[in-house]
Amino acid sequence: MRRQSAKRPACALLAALLAGGVSAQDAPGLTPVGAQLAGNAAGTIPDWSGGLAVSPEPPAHPLRDPYPDDQPVFVISASDHALHAAQLAAGHRALFAKYPSYRMAVFPTRRSVAFPDAVYAATAGNRGRVKLKGADALAGARLGVPFPEPRSGVEVLWNHRLRYRGDSTEWRYQRATIVAGERRLGRSLERILFGYGNLRRTARADMHSYNLLHIKPAPPYPDVTAVWHDSINPLQSPRKIWAGSAGLGGRAMRNPPVGYDEVGLFTERIRYFDMVDMFSGGFDRYVFRLLGKREVYVPYNAHRLARDSIEAAGPRHLSGRNARYELHRVWLVEATLRPGETHSVARRLFYVDEDSWSILLVDGYDAARRLIRFQEGHLLPLEAIQAVDYAPIVTYDLPAERYFVDRLLADSPAPKLNAGFEPSDFLPRAAKLAYPLP
Repeated sequence: MRRQSAKRPACALLAALLAGGVSAQDAPGLTPVGAQLAGNAAGTIPDWSGGLAVSPEPPAHPLRDPYPDDQPVFVISASDHALHAAQLAAGHRALFAKYPSYRMAVFPTRRSVAFPDAVYAATAGNRGRVKLKGADALAGARLGVPFPEPRSGVEVLWNHRLRYRGDSTEWRYQRATIVAGERRLGRSLERILFGYGNLRRTARADMHSYNLLHIKPAPPYPDVTAVWHDSINPLQSPRKIWAGSAGLGGRAMRNPPVGYDEVGLFTERIRYFDMVDMFSGGFDRYVFRLLGKREVYVPYNAHRLARDSIEAAGPRHLSGRNARYELHRVWLVEATLRPGETHSVARRLFYVDEDSWSILLVDGYDAARRLIRFQEGHLLPLEAIQAVDYAPIVTYDLPAERYFVDRLLADSPAPKLNAGFEPSDFLPRAAKLAYPLP
């Protein structure tokens, strides 16, 4: 049997935080980031026991499967999904109803998420200090989870926006748009330097992230490179973006801010800009309502699937070959359009993991209350740096029976975690560079 990473006892973690000045009243029965410490009464969700610790020796691959011997407890199919309806998102119920071939393999629940101690300490310091000044203005937050005990839906989504994903990362991966059963392939290079969530303090804390995305789409389209800077408060400091294309001689040009339901590049109008990272950009067009917690089957510990080939993108839906689902507690947040505002998705239901504050699923409805979009972010705990991210990310256009998937990592170099980028690596001239992708 392969060695699994050691776990740090939750009591030791909490004791360390208490020794640092956190009183017992600050987090009764909660993990250092605000999740419920105890499992559920049925025993199908275990206690949190510290998550995956950093391995004494670097793993052979940064995305190695920490649970190689796990097997599915059961598999949900179209014929029996109604028996599990209470634990399924509306989007999953729709996939079962639409596609007899759809399957969900449900594995033992592993509460694997862990963050660096500095994130835990910063989260403790945020208690009682962080204030919202309107939905898109935040004051007093430092490094950690801003609202470990959220009282509103927008506070939960702030926790998602500012969750720790490492200081900087580089991903090279395959992407595909599946239309009428045809797979249209492309490749991407993605570099990110985080500002707020950065232990090295190499970027301004009022910046959310510096980003570079190079896309090699399916022919006949030319490669495109975009560089953009996102602040923590996008209404106060809007996104700055530059883009260059081989078709324009590699010249990078300043673009107006993009967001909301403007269409993402080379996604066949399936994914909108504010669906990147499951939800990004301004909160101003929606009213967010916190609906409480629920136990749901969600994509989790996606190490096997992340390293799968593009063949995992089947003709109608993602293959269940290596996809892993587990029962976890999630926060439910409903977003509805404000009066007078417009968006192609009029209502959204977010399923936000309590342990990582990552949005794992999104049901998206149009103004006629039809379910038109369903998003899956397959959670990837990054054991090597004690952070979280997604691989892959899937967006379904349910009425048109098509979907978009990116971050499938087979045939690509291993991701670079804590890659050491600096803000100077994300100046506009970076968009002029050529990034040859096979």
